[in-house]
Amino acid sequence: MGNGGSITSEEAADPIESVAAALGVALTLIILVAGAAVNLELLLLWGCLLVLSVFFSIHHLFMYYIFQPYSTELNVKNPIFYIVNLLVSTASGISIGVKAPALPFTAAVMIVTLVYLTAALILVRRFGHRTFRVK
Repeated sequence: MGNGGSITSEEAADPIESVAAALGVALTLIILVAGAAVNLELLLLWGCLLVLSVFFSIHHLFMYYIFQPYSTELNVKNPIFYIVNLLVSTASGISIGVKAPALPFTAAVMIVTLVYLTAALILVRRFGHRTFRVK
């Protein structure tokens, strides 16, 4: 623990990554208890969970810095924020129903995450100082 019993940012785990790790461990245990061996698909699942946790961490920070979506009452006030989140949620929901092979799906998720990370870094660096305000 940090000063005065509070948790410092270095000691706090990102909740999204904690959930991804817990999900990966649970699925691995289920597969092992069922008698299956660790294979390429399981490793790709772990990779995909990690990459998706990075994607959603980037997504929420990017959206917050660029769109300043919340009012002081924590209501969503920016319609673009709502639309972009709706599109990301829709894409996530559709990907659940798609029966894609593990390797191409994981590769696609990695490519999309890298492109999104690059775009987010450029846009936040270029416009963040104009759009982000501490209230």
